[in-house]
Amino acid sequence: MPELRDPGLLRMFFTPEVDHAALRDLAIGQLRQHQERLDTYHAMMQADPCELPDRPRFTRTLRMGELYEQACLTFWQEVLDTLRPE
Repeated sequence: MPELRDPGLLRMFFTPEVDHAALRDLAIGQLRQHQERLDTYHAMMQADPCELPDRPRFTRTLRMGELYEQACLTFWQEVLDTLRPE
């Protein structure tokens, strides 16, 4: 079975559900981090194909990273949307 080791999920697990400020800060930080990674992956996909070794394998692996980051963005936005506004 694959393992998901995500410090943000671990922090969320141990943050009291009533601490909306901490959960909001965590979700906003996670959204920023995952968007930055997704932007990096998109930039890599736009790179000159001659600069990338073994392009097909590289792009398939990069695509999985892209899908993972998109899923993380969806998840953390859902967490943020469930919290009371300040």
